[in-house]
Amino acid sequence: MYIQVLHFHPSLGVVSRTLLEGGQDLVLIITLFCILNLFFTNSAVILFGDLIINDDYSSTNEVFVRLFLMMVGDFDFGVLTESEAGYMNATIFFLLFVVLFNIVLLNITLAIIVDAYANAKVANSTHPSVRDEVKILAKHIFAYSYASIKGGQRQGGEYPSLRIPY
Repeated sequence: MYIQVLHFHPSLGVVSRTLLEGGQDLVLIITLFCILNLFFTNSAVILFGDLIINDDYSSTNEVFVRLFLMMVGDFDFGVLTESEAGYMNATIFFLLFVVLFNIVLLNITLAIIVDAYANAKVANSTHPSVRDEVKILAKHIFAYSYASIKGGQRQGGEYPSLRIPY
């Protein structure tokens, strides 16, 4: 996985550890999302398929895309209510979809990610922050540069180390 590239540093690896820790729960939520989306896709094709004039609900692929757009907020409620399926059927379909997808599934997904992030942050609390390590690195670079200017050696006859302690 490309995100594991950030594992080289403890503070930057929080993202990959968050995804790894919440991965199993996220897979379950994505599976539930797919099952519910297929149910709503088939329901929309049956309910609105031949009744909406602009063919947005006539095929399964178009309905799948239309429902995804509806989930992210791009929808035309008027097209659904003005169809021959009826105002009540369109309203019930729309409200069930919005409640299940936007309120329940997205909030559960967010809760899983936040919980995994909190656990990854607690596991990372023993490591120094990136800011502290930049300070240490700057101190070592300054000491190395100063030693180079003064003849290449520090007190005690050793070159300064550029290794950052973890």
